[in-house]
Amino acid sequence: MPIDEPVKKGGFVYFMTNQAMPGHVKIGSTRLHPDERARQLSSGTAVARPFKVIEFEWFEDGVLLHAERELHAKYRQYRVPNREFFEIGVTPEMARAAILEVRNLLAAGKSLDRALPSAPTTTNNVSPPSAGGDTNASVLGLPYWTEFNKMRDARKLLPPFENPGRGRFFHRYFLVKPSQKTGFRNIHYEGRIRISDPQVSMRLIFKRAADIKEMFDLIAQDRDTIEKEVGFRLQWLRDRGLKESHIAVERDDMDPRDATNWQRQHEWLSDLVSAFEKFIAPRVAKLPPIAR
Repeated sequence: MPIDEPVKKGGFVYFMTNQAMPGHVKIGSTRLHPDERARQLSSGTAVARPFKVIEFEWFEDGVLLHAERELHAKYRQYRVPNREFFEIGVTPEMARAAILEVRNLLAAGKSLDRALPSAPTTTNNVSPPSAGGDTNASVLGLPYWTEFNKMRDARKLLPPFENPGRGRFFHRYFLVKPSQKTGFRNIHYEGRIRISDPQVSMRLIFKRAADIKEMFDLIAQDRDTIEKEVGFRLQWLRDRGLKESHIAVERDDMDPRDATNWQRQHEWLSDLVSAFEKFIAPRVAKLPPIAR
């Protein structure tokens, strides 16, 4: 660097999650490296689990705080009052897209619209979202999974999924709920929708417990037999995180923004749940108890 070139000053905007606060994300800014900021936030005795940085980006002074405010504005309808926490499920891909959107808008001298759209609906008074729109997956999740539950309720399909939540692109039913009694094992069905590179998927997710990879491996040892039983290929994703593994089926030819196609998508997702229930859930029920 030439000696007369000024050193640029700035900091980072970041997205962090915490296992003790599922369904929440912390969005903030810091002059420290985000990993160091996460360690600071995790050091207090009031924090049950450490914070994990899922995405971050460096911004120069004069832009840093604007970038933070724009991200807060983007998700403000999900904000926990007076906190930097938002009740919204965010993947690293979604966080990266949000940061890039803010950077591009600030570079163009623009700002995100503070009047965010309400969640789309399928009532007679409002047209459903059409394919090609830019609706956020977490906003679309509420009406999408509400209609999914209605379809399953009308057909008396089991198991019953949870009530849809605002700000969630995912939808769950727990086979094993995390608790001290279960060693914090978390095994559940999870439907997901994605807007960027549209996709609909259903997964059987293994999470949290110290032995969760071993539980996944016990199921996966029957991989060939299970795939013959269900009649289609599954994705066996062992390393989705330190304590997380997935059995997944994904459809990239289904666009969750196309509400006219929701019934077909919901029927396909329900067929997957039925296959999981028939051929995999009995194996989950036979997993060994936690080691004492």
